[in-house]
Amino acid sequence: NNLTQQAIKEIAKLTNLQILGLGYNELTQLPAAIGNLTNLQVLNLGHNQLTQLPAAIGNLTNLHTLVIWSNNLTQLPAAIGNLTNLQALYVDA
Repeated sequence: NNLTQQAIKEIAKLTNLQILGLGYNELTQLPAAIGNLTNLQVLNLGHNQLTQLPAAIGNLTNLHTLVIWSNNLTQLPAAIGNLTNLQALYVDA
């Protein structure tokens, strides 16, 4: 069951959401609407096919855990520096 971009946009309307697990969904991109989830504390995007993260990821200032390993990322957006509460970042070396 792969999530469509439209489904993720619908999830992004759940602005009180604190934990979101989207691992193992063969996602190739993440819509900027993900930045609406400003109460998110844990975001698991591991084991997808993402090649980049939207700059809107920097809006997730309450995020303390970000899992992005096992994707096709070659760089992280500069906006990731806005995640001042981030305590754990899981990414491939």
